Amino acid sequence: KDLKAKLDAGDKFYLIDARSKEDFEHNHIIEAISLPWGPEFEKELGSVLPDKDAE
Repeated sequence: KDLKAKLDAGDKFYLIDARSKEDFEHNHIIEAISLPWGPEFEKELGSVLPDKDAE
């Protein structure tokens, strides 16, 4: 419900899909960012999302 409300409202957000690349390629939500869960997830997350403190 929360995701649908954000989509309907046009809110800016990032949707991270942590499933495998294969699962993502098979089917995913439009605009989702593929970042498979693993030991480097947090480190890689920083490179995928923009720096919220940057102007």
